[in-house]
Amino acid sequence: MKSRNFIYFIIAVAVGVATVWGAVLYLSPSKKEPADRVSANLADKVSANVREGCGGVSTGANASGAALDLRREADLPSDPRVVALKAEAQMAIDEGNLAQADILLSEVKTRQTQAFDTLAVNRADTSARCGKIALLQSQFADAAKHFAQAAAMLPPGEEHDRARLGYLHQEASALHSQGWQYGDNAALASAIARYKKLLELRPREGAASDWAQTQNDLGLALWRLGERESGTARLEEAVEADRAALTERTRERVPLQWAATQNSLGLALWRLGERQSDPARLEEAPHRTHP
Repeated sequence: MKSRNFIYFIIAVAVGVATVWGAVLYLSPSKKEPADRVSANLADKVSANVREGCGGVSTGANASGAALDLRREADLPSDPRVVALKAEAQMAIDEGNLAQADILLSEVKTRQTQAFDTLAVNRADTSARCGKIALLQSQFADAAKHFAQAAAMLPPGEEHDRARLGYLHQEASALHSQGWQYGDNAALASAIARYKKLLELRPREGAASDWAQTQNDLGLALWRLGERESGTARLEEAVEADRAALTERTRERVPLQWAATQNSLGLALWRLGERQSDPARLEEAPHRTHP
């Protein structure tokens, strides 16, 4: 009897491990989705927990860990249709109709996957709302972590890419604010890296307006960090990014956005002209704006 109980125990442990491993594999980001990989990598880099509050959300876990939590939570509410389908499948198994049982369980898996994805999207939205609260409290570093977590929580798939990239842009913007308002050069450097990655993931051909906004934000972040650093490399990059944004942000099409980018370009040109003692840049800068 003891030997039989021990065997049952070993089988139960093996089944449990297999179930958890299957969940992790199922919810791991797809290799075909570069935006998924970026959001997961960013979440992995967030080693510190967000401060307590907004549900005590922590970004210490990686993307697959967050997804695994979602699956456990999704199992809590019972879907009556899933319960009925499982009962029908069991009856089919008992009757030896394995083909029918397979069809029924396939429908169960489809419904459960849809439920998991819906929950993941809702959880991502909640995390993003926490990020917005942190922004209103000028807690920009915490906001960035919430937005990174929101991006990592979304299910893989092209249908979620726009939302995922939006969350990643909000993360970059929060890091930008952290660096600008608190003198955090490391945060500014991180924001610059995020903006550059977003330009790879969201090319001009597919989203021209978003591409121009990212170029504008990149130029502003580069100028702000270049102001604090010696040398001219950051400032030269800022000028390049602003000029790129202006190829899309024309005066005729979007006059207010055109003016904002012109202002950013003028500031970068002015500082660059001073450091390089370049009369041409100093002469061009006032035509854009005044420092």
